[in-house]
Amino acid sequence: KEAVEAAPRRAMAGADATSDQLDLSKIGDSVLYDPSEELTEEQQAEIDKVSQLSFFEQAKEEFANTKWPSFGATLRQSLVMVLIFVVSATIILNADEFIRTKYTELGFIPRP
Repeated sequence: KEAVEAAPRRAMAGADATSDQLDLSKIGDSVLYDPSEELTEEQQAEIDKVSQLSFFEQAKEEFANTKWPSFGATLRQSLVMVLIFVVSATIILNADEFIRTKYTELGFIPRP
């Protein structure tokens, strides 16, 4: 019973809260804040060693840390894709044949 009586009060309080203007003073330069500007070059180099390398060394580092799929996993994925293609094509072609036969029998389309 108390919750039912409190609901209109909460609704009115919410209506009063939405009627106020948006306080834009709380929105500052935080959108444009970049924490890396506070770090020295030495601190940035210590935190992110790869960024200090040349482009080709960065690429080499990225490829060295990449986990590549095994041949078996690649083959298994390819077989699943082929199986999905065969099943989908079979369903589509059989449904097309069934619908064409039924429409021809009902006289909606002329016989070939």
